Amino acid sequence: ALGRRLLETALGRLKAGGVAVHSVCSLEPEEGPQTVRRAIRRMPDVGIRMEERLLPVAGRRDGGYVAVLRRRG
Repeated sequence: ALGRRLLETALGRLKAGGVAVHSVCSLEPEEGPQTVRRAIRRMPDVGIRMEERLLPVAGRRDGGYVAVLRRRG
């Protein structure tokens, strides 16, 4: 819930054409894609430009999720 509120606040402050990145060090859907979709559902002028689920690679990186969001206009 906190992550979604933070994202919604950030998206609400974007100017037209502005870009925000949501990135988490978790593979849990409720912290990544579900948070993004719930936030943009309330903001029809914000869309997903790119999103990627990053799987862990032993000894190189942890898993995670990243989405680039843009306010239209």
